[in-house]
Amino acid sequence: MTRGSRRLITLVTVAAVGSIAWSTRAAMSADSGAEQAVRQLENQSINATLKRDTAFFDQALTSDFLNITAGGKTRNKNQTLRDLREEEPRVTSLKAEDLEVRVYGDTAVMTGSSTIRGRDAKGRSFKGTGLFTRIFVRTSGGWKIASHQTTPMMSIN
Repeated sequence: MTRGSRRLITLVTVAAVGSIAWSTRAAMSADSGAEQAVRQLENQSINATLKRDTAFFDQALTSDFLNITAGGKTRNKNQTLRDLREEEPRVTSLKAEDLEVRVYGDTAVMTGSSTIRGRDAKGRSFKGTGLFTRIFVRTSGGWKIASHQTTPMMSIN
């Protein structure tokens, strides 16, 4: 191999590595923007839950939204909106922690833990902690919530 051939191979390799590094940075930047948008939507959904803001959720949930509750019930978008309107249950405090977001193109998966307090339909106080998974999808109108699932955490003595 001639000296000129080695230089050409080196230049092509450096250019390829630079291109890959730039593409990776661009993808990470895009993912970072998506992650920030999803986290913002999560914060907005917590505030909307506390305010019982059905107009927010009507826009923020996909038409085929599916919620699997901590009690094991499935709720679609219309049922979820009805539950909010009918105050069943009434959430007075909701805190999400340990949030992790993974972005896969136009889909994002958020996991975390939550603590919720409130009153049920009969006025009884409740408190619960759980782990959750929330699926977001990017649409022409921005990020929306496609699914939410909560697993209750039990205390073991």
